[in-house]
Amino acid sequence: MLKLKSIVLGSALRLTVTCFAAPPAAAPDAMVLRELAVWQAAKDTKPDVFAAFLDATYSGVYGDGVHSRAAEIDAVRQEHLRSFALGSIVSRQLDEHTQLLTYKVTVKGDFGGAEFSGDYWALSVWRCTGGQWLLFAHTEAKAQ
Repeated sequence: MLKLKSIVLGSALRLTVTCFAAPPAAAPDAMVLRELAVWQAAKDTKPDVFAAFLDATYSGVYGDGVHSRAAEIDAVRQEHLRSFALGSIVSRQLDEHTQLLTYKVTVKGDFGGAEFSGDYWALSVWRCTGGQWLLFAHTEAKAQ
């Protein structure tokens, strides 16, 4: 019995060292929770919380062009997102550092008085840098 405990403990220690030595691969559910947290920060108009999720090199691609990190944070200050719901979520691990999410989002809101409510297809790329998962890129296209 003692030998079995030693084998189990030794295996657990090797696994722990391996997990800490390599960047953490994100579980799909954890990535979805991160994505939901970004949307919630936008809905709650919390630009500082929203900004904490974005990589310094973040790019957002939309119908009106490419948005920098600063432009995206500014948009959160100006928009009025009344509700959102994510569905049809697919999470793909591209490598141990990179996770891709695709999904459909239904939103209700306006930006500067212009309504943007509707269904959109979205894609987000998350990257683990410095032991932290950050949003690297995001894009949305109006669903037809």
